Amino acid sequence: MQMKPYVNFPGTCADALRYYQQHLGGKITQVMAHGKMPGPSPAGPD
Repeated sequence: MQMKPYVNFPGTCADALRYYQQHLGGKITQVMAHGKMPGPSPAGPD
């Protein structure tokens, strides 16, 4: 089974993802900021 998790962090998301990658042995394949999402967002900017 392939997992495609979606996580949302306020603030320093990139730092958190690098920490998890280092300590859990995962591989980050894509990071996209909320403001860079294509199309309209169902969530507000806040």
